[in-house]
Amino acid sequence: MSNIPDARPTAPQTITTAVLLMRIGAALSAASVVLTLVTFGAFKDDIAAQLNASNNTVTQAEIDTAVAVGISFVLFIGVVSVVLWLWMAWKNAQGRSWARAVASVLGGFNVVFTFFGFVGGQYMGLVLVLQTATLAIAIGALFLLWRPASTTFYEAVDAHRTTVVSS
Repeated sequence: MSNIPDARPTAPQTITTAVLLMRIGAALSAASVVLTLVTFGAFKDDIAAQLNASNNTVTQAEIDTAVAVGISFVLFIGVVSVVLWLWMAWKNAQGRSWARAVASVLGGFNVVFTFFGFVGGQYMGLVLVLQTATLAIAIGALFLLWRPASTTFYEAVDAHRTTVVSS
């Protein structure tokens, strides 16, 4: 009898497709960030009007600071979003069962924050289209991660890992 463990389980189509959707989600998130940054200048006048409406003594420096903070926030959230999409794709492709749980929680946050963005009127034009597509992709990926074939894969990977560690 050989001490060489059996080959690692092969991911089913549900996992392969979910991972592809996650990578597409990362690309759409990156595109949304770029589009938001490109169109951010158009919002500068809106920001100035809002700041002036709430405080008559707003200076141009304060408006510029508000715009810089907005751009920094968009960049930070965008980079974190892309990294999380790619990390979840990588770890779910490996069959890490914890990654499915983390992806589900992150997907739930995605649904909630996107909903608030829709209700708050934060998304317009092409950004609205990208956010809607990203939301659909997140829901589709999560659906696939919880299909019976995916569950069997996660269980097989866990069993394989246990076998390899105990050998």
